[in-house]
Amino acid sequence: MTVRELVVLGTASQAPTRMRNHNGYLLRWDGEGLLFDPGEGTQRQMLLAGVASSAVTRICLTHFHGC
Repeated sequence: MTVRELVVLGTASQAPTRMRNHNGYLLRWDGEGLLFDPGEGTQRQMLLAGVASSAVTRICLTHFHGC
């Protein structure tokens, strides 16, 4: 069975609020766990979403800040 799921860990842009965390996404794709743009609070959001850290097999950064 093919497993494909997008877990949204945050949707806030520059500054998080009480209701929104920094952008972050976990894509589950055929046994892989691709974590996109993890930032401050991502581990907490993963816990709240029921995503184990062992589910992450790759980390993808789409851009950098402050370079």
